[in-house]
Amino acid sequence: MPLEAADGVRTRALVDLRRASRRTAVEAADLRSPGIVCPHDPVHAGWTPPSRLGETRLAAYLRSTDADVVIATRPYSVCFLAEHGRADYLHVGQEYAGRDAHGPALLSDLDAAVSRLDAYVTLSESDERPTVRRSPGCGPG
Repeated sequence: MPLEAADGVRTRALVDLRRASRRTAVEAADLRSPGIVCPHDPVHAGWTPPSRLGETRLAAYLRSTDADVVIATRPYSVCFLAEHGRADYLHVGQEYAGRDAHGPALLSDLDAAVSRLDAYVTLSESDERPTVRRSPGCGPG
């Protein structure tokens, strides 16, 4: 069953992964080149790993969006938002799994990114405490 957005919610695909999608030679090469943001997130080993093309388009979207708030819900997107988000909208990260679900390298990437967000939501107080300790400028809400 396809996911349908509620009225007023806009969605957009930044990269069309279908084989029949039209791409320039540069875009095709960039689609085959791996992304570089948050390389320790398991999404890089998934069936649609981040590509240079996807990262270029996501960065362009974050520069051009008219949103008041951008919410990132997985480590990769939290890191990306922290690195590429504009200063004139709120940057919110939301943890989708407990800290113990991530390895040390990913936690290091994530902790560095969290300190550059306006807000970060954890699953529990036990996840909040180490996040606050390891992310300069971050405090409990």
